[in-house]
Amino acid sequence: MQLSKQLTVEGPSVQEVFDFTVEYIKSLGYQVVDIKPNLVFTKKTLIDDYGKVAELWLSVSVLGEHYITVFMDYQLRSQERSDGSDNHGVLLAKIEEEYEGLWQRLRRLSK
Repeated sequence: MQLSKQLTVEGPSVQEVFDFTVEYIKSLGYQVVDIKPNLVFTKKTLIDDYGKVAELWLSVSVLGEHYITVFMDYQLRSQERSDGSDNHGVLLAKIEEEYEGLWQRLRRLSK
């Protein structure tokens, strides 16, 4: 499963938005794997109700000047073969909740 999202905020600097975003996703349990200027790769280990282990990778890049865009790319990497059952709907809802939380916080930051 792959999913891309983006959001744009007005006002704060690219570095401020990037630092804020990295701290927010770390607070959600993601581990930083690699970090470069305005680009971070993170992952979070997930275990579903059936005991299947997967990793949710999230890369975030931040670009712009006055209007700053945050690009978020999610990729679910399963460590076990799927038996046909999945919780993608639950995972998508969780991603949407995390994304909405970041969006709300960045909007407050930009005021």
